Amino acid sequence: MPRLGKFTRVWVGGYALTSYLTNAAMTKPHTEQECSAYEQDHVYLAGQADGSLVVDGWFAATAHTALATIATGTEKICTVAYGNNVAPVLGDPAVSIAAQELTYTPSPPLGGVIALNATFKPGAVTAKGCELGKLLADASFTGDTRTAYINNGAQSTAGGAAYLHILGLSPSDTVAVTIEDSATGSGAGTTIGTFTLDGSAIGAQRIAIAGTIRQYVCAYIDVTGTDVSFPVVINFVRY
Repeated sequence: MPRLGKFTRVWVGGYALTSYLTNAAMTKPHTEQECSAYEQDHVYLAGQADGSLVVDGWFAATAHTALATIATGTEKICTVAYGNNVAPVLGDPAVSIAAQELTYTPSPPLGGVIALNATFKPGAVTAKGCELGKLLADASFTGDTRTAYINNGAQSTAGGAAYLHILGLSPSDTVAVTIEDSATGSGAGTTIGTFTLDGSAIGAQRIAIAGTIRQYVCAYIDVTGTDVSFPVVINFVRY
């Protein structure tokens, strides 16, 4: 079934930009390497990976805060989640990129609404293109929580990555976010990745995960303090 674009959600660097954007186009191309020989039609191999994110929308304070600063060599974590004709839920497709922001263009027309455009390409620090994964969390957490396990159908052996956005703060409180895997999808899993982002600032982070990842994966959110509410988004990627 086709999916309506209206349910797409977008986060950049720990900021939720969904309410300000009208387009978030991610591409995941590869260079073409022709390898055809005599008596063959054209044959190609996929070469170097690339990726980009282009966003369009409307100028607003939150969007400006997220997009206005362009620093050479500084990556911004961008994530786009696609709901199945409803708001995205755990296990839905999501795409993330650790990107260098290249352009930010507010366009104020005379007598009209101020539009904006921003473009992102892979950053030199991570040197990865767009990574397709599954949404592992999109909620506010007020206590220690293990999210529902996402079933991959089988274990994988080539490692992966996880992307975290912490969208809000709780004064004097902290949060520790880890990724767990499991062979059964029940109870406590084994920690396979740990974020250093702790909720002391709005932000985002990508971590690499090496080796075998068992069939089921979840996130564990460990919060400290009282009157806590940490809004968290996680995208998990298997290779």
